[in-house]
Amino acid sequence: MATTRLWKVSGSLKKVLDYAENPEKTSLQNVIDYASDETKTDKELFVTGINCTAENAYEVMTETKMHFGKKDKVVAYHGYQSFKEGEVTPEECHAIGIETAKRLWGDRYEILVTTHLNTENHLHNHFVFNSVSFVDGEKFRFKTMDIIALREMSDDVCREYGKSVLENAPFYGNSSVYWVHRNGGLTQTDIVKDDIDIAIAHAYSPQSFVQNMIDMGYRFNRGIFNEYPSIFVPGRNKPIRLKSFGEDYTRQRILERIHANRYTRPLKIKFYFPIYRIYGKRKPTWADSILVLFEALLAILELMLAKPEEKQLPISPELRFEMQKLDKYIKQQEFLTAYKLETVEELSSFIGTLQSKMDELLEQRKQLDNKIRRAATPEIEAEYKAERRKLSGELAVVREDIATAKDIEKESSRLVRILENEYALEAKQKIKNREMER
Repeated sequence: MATTRLWKVSGSLKKVLDYAENPEKTSLQNVIDYASDETKTDKELFVTGINCTAENAYEVMTETKMHFGKKDKVVAYHGYQSFKEGEVTPEECHAIGIETAKRLWGDRYEILVTTHLNTENHLHNHFVFNSVSFVDGEKFRFKTMDIIALREMSDDVCREYGKSVLENAPFYGNSSVYWVHRNGGLTQTDIVKDDIDIAIAHAYSPQSFVQNMIDMGYRFNRGIFNEYPSIFVPGRNKPIRLKSFGEDYTRQRILERIHANRYTRPLKIKFYFPIYRIYGKRKPTWADSILVLFEALLAILELMLAKPEEKQLPISPELRFEMQKLDKYIKQQEFLTAYKLETVEELSSFIGTLQSKMDELLEQRKQLDNKIRRAATPEIEAEYKAERRKLSGELAVVREDIATAKDIEKESSRLVRILENEYALEAKQKIKNREMER
């Protein structure tokens, strides 16, 4: 199963700033260097030019623009095609990428297709194609339908190669819902729906269903005996009618599902108290240690992903919404551990150090660009280009680290609020459980 994306490559200063430390996406030469970076590809086998060669892609694309007098902000288009873990070999991945690109753009545009091997479990192709047609000089007019066309062509080629596709997947245009589902994730709506199912499965009466939902952190706007029951979901200001989740969630169907439980003995929903388990009665000082914050979060998510008989839920729905970001939080926790960063102050200082390093590398690359333009011989030019590719590889690592560090810095305050809320709800639930045991 391959996922796809497509976006413009624009060379304006505003776009450079908007892309937030990703200048490899903002100039034609840089995006070609990024796509064909030897640290990510096997240059002999997995870099292919269509209507050009891998070596002269930039020159040919630029010549086409000059010939037709079409040099403006949008210089090219950049896409990718990423495969499910273990589904393709590098050779298959590259072949599928070449065939996809040929069928879509091969009759009108110069294209560079590269297969990146630096992510071991998720091989992916990059497409860079000229914004100007070598046939008649017409510019490629990017529309939402082009994103759909890439996805559909990718699916067709994958089927021909015997690879899986996500059948009958709806497309939501610019909505992130399609991409979340496409990558096997869950949206907030999916998680709320799952919570409703859990509350129903553990209910022996309409009243106990309502209590289960309240215990799970939701509030009712209209109760279950109203014609159109509705709930408040954390983070949303307006109530949501339960029937909006589908035919199985109308008032009548919910009551029927609860009534069916009379043949079983519904168990009480198992909530966990990870903060108490990890810290005892001491309330953690989140602001003092972001590493502690992520360790606590991962402990919570691990409990949520346990075997069905061991699975337990946090009380706050907001915390359950974070489950879909488990891979991201694991990466961030490993990042903090690897660089021995524990406090917000240490993280901010580290970002400053990385920014200085990136500025230094950018200056070195700028000097190399000048040397490449003035190279006396092809051999000297090749040496400079090899140095430039090495610098580009170092820059990519630094940019990724900066992006990860800034994301941690940005997300930490929100996660603090969510975990503080969970802590308060757990304390309340603990008192309630104690009273029920009397």
